[in-house]
Amino acid sequence: GNFGQNQIVISGKNARRNKITGCYIGISPDGSDALKSIASLNGIIITANADSNTIGGSLAKERNVIGGMKRNGILIEGEGCNDNIVVGNYIGTDVTGTRPIPNKQDGIRLESGAANNHIGGALPGEGNVLSGNLSSGIRLEGVDENTIIGNKVGVASDGMSALGNGNGGIVILDGASHNIIGSIKNGAGNIISGNHYSGLQIKGHSDFTEVAGNLIGPDATGKSVVGNEHNGIMITHGASNNKIGPQNFISGNGYQSGDWASGIVIAGDSTTKNQVFANLIGLLYFQTPAGNVKHGICIQDGACYNKIGPQNIIANNGADGIHIVRNQTLYNTITQNSIFSNAKKGIDVKEGANFNIAPPVLHKANDGLVKGYATKNSLVEIYK
Repeated sequence: GNFGQNQIVISGKNARRNKITGCYIGISPDGSDALKSIASLNGIIITANADSNTIGGSLAKERNVIGGMKRNGILIEGEGCNDNIVVGNYIGTDVTGTRPIPNKQDGIRLESGAANNHIGGALPGEGNVLSGNLSSGIRLEGVDENTIIGNKVGVASDGMSALGNGNGGIVILDGASHNIIGSIKNGAGNIISGNHYSGLQIKGHSDFTEVAGNLIGPDATGKSVVGNEHNGIMITHGASNNKIGPQNFISGNGYQSGDWASGIVIAGDSTTKNQVFANLIGLLYFQTPAGNVKHGICIQDGACYNKIGPQNIIANNGADGIHIVRNQTLYNTITQNSIFSNAKKGIDVKEGANFNIAPPVLHKANDGLVKGYATKNSLVEIYK
C-alpha cells in the first residue's frame, strides 16, 4: 500500500495466469485499519487484455483484504480482460469482515468490455465479502457475460448483520448484458442485503440479465431480515429482457420508505419485456412473513410489455401486492401468481396504467363456488 496510484497492476495481453493471494492491500499489518499516508487509487487493476488471472482463493490463507482505496478495491477494465477469477476476498472491510474499511468507489468494478469474468463461486470459501464501500459492492458497466455467484454484498462476513455499501449492492448499467447474478445451484446464490440504496439495480439499456437463487433482503439463514434501505431490485432506464427468477427471496426491503421501498420496481420508458417468475416476495424460508415496506412489485412511469408470473408468491407487503401506475405504463401482464395478505390490494391499477383495465375482484370462494366481477372480455384465471 501507500503507492500514489494503483497498488498491484496486471497489464498486457501476455499477463496471464497470475495469482494474487494472502495480501493486505491498503490495510494495516494487523488488518484492523486503512494505511494513512497516501490516498491510493485502485487496489488491484487488471487491464490492457490481461486475462485468466486469479485474485484470492477458497482458503482463508489465500484471502486478500482490500480497503481504503481512493477509487475501487478491484478494477477489471477493457476488452480482452476476460476469464479472470475473483474468489474469497474481503473488499471494503477489515480482516474480520465485520468492520468497514471503505473503498471510496466500488468494491469490484468491471467496465469497458471486460467479459466472462467470475466473481465468487458456489463452493465453500469462494464467495467474496463486498461490504462497507462508499458506492457499490459490485458494479458492471458496459460489460457482458460475467458471472456473480455466492457472494455476500452489504452484510458482514457471517452474513447476519448489515455492513451496507453506500449505493447499491450490485449495479448493472450502460448496456451491460447477458450477465448472471446467482443461481439455484446449492451455494451459488448471492446475499444482497443491508445496502443503503436498492440491493440490485439493472439500468441504462442493460439487457438479458439472469437473476436466480438470491437472498435480497434476508440474512444468510433466510430466516431473518437485513433489508436494503430502498428497493430489493430496481429495473429502470430502458433495461429490457431481463429475467428475475426462479427462487429469489425478496423480503424486508425499504426501511427508508417513501416511493422507493418495494420488493421490485420496474420503471421508465423503454423498460420492456422483463419477466419476474417463481420468486417469493415478502416471505422468508418456510414462507415466514417478511413483507417489503411498500409494494411487492411496482410497475410505473411508462414501463411496458413486462410479465409478472407465473408462480410468484407475493404476500405480506406493506401496500399492494402488485401496483401498476401512470398512463403510459401499458401492456403489462400478470398471470398465475399467488397474491395474498398484502396490506392493501392484491393488484391495483391506477392513473390510466394498462388502459385502466381493472383486475378481477373475488367476493367469495368456497365449496367449489367462486363469485366476483371482472371487466367485460377479460380472461379470469382461477386455480388452487
